[in-house]
Amino acid sequence: MFLVLHGETELNTAGRAQGRCDSRLTEKGRREGEVLGHKLRDLLNGAPPRNLISSTLGRCYATAAIVAEGIGVAPDAITTDRRLDEVDLGVWECLTKKEIKQGWPEEMKGATDYDWYFRAPGGERYTDVERRLRDWLQSVGDDHARLIVVGHGIASCVLRGLYTGIAPERALQLDVDRDAVFVLDAKDVAKI
Repeated sequence: MFLVLHGETELNTAGRAQGRCDSRLTEKGRREGEVLGHKLRDLLNGAPPRNLISSTLGRCYATAAIVAEGIGVAPDAITTDRRLDEVDLGVWECLTKKEIKQGWPEEMKGATDYDWYFRAPGGERYTDVERRLRDWLQSVGDDHARLIVVGHGIASCVLRGLYTGIAPERALQLDVDRDAVFVLDAKDVAKI
């Protein structure tokens, strides 16, 4: 399985938490998608992907369309699945971390840079995200060869943690490089 993240968005550059709210790709984000397409074309070595699946959110679908072009696949071949969507941040959607800390000091008490996302009023908890991603992973079966997944930063950490069996605290600290291809194979993850 090849896992890639959506390209940089306008909200990323503004330092705002995205969660389920959406934002357009920046020029840099589009270039990141092009780089991913080239890397994936090389990794596929001329073979077609088994499937190109994306989160339902626009920033992932836009990245998937750029990747599809890079690997020579028609955009209508992209499938989407809500279970791949980013963590729901409830009332914290589109806010800066400073705004969140000021508005919800009790919820942020004791939070780390890696787990604060799961404390949002009305948002998802780690176990919610883990449950839906485990369900998705089981639904794709055991054959992950040439499966391309376009996802999100936090959700990708949870997915890679599930895939490799590492503890949530460690999974949330995994890299979220937007121009990297994470190769999930034989319960291991390599970054290319």
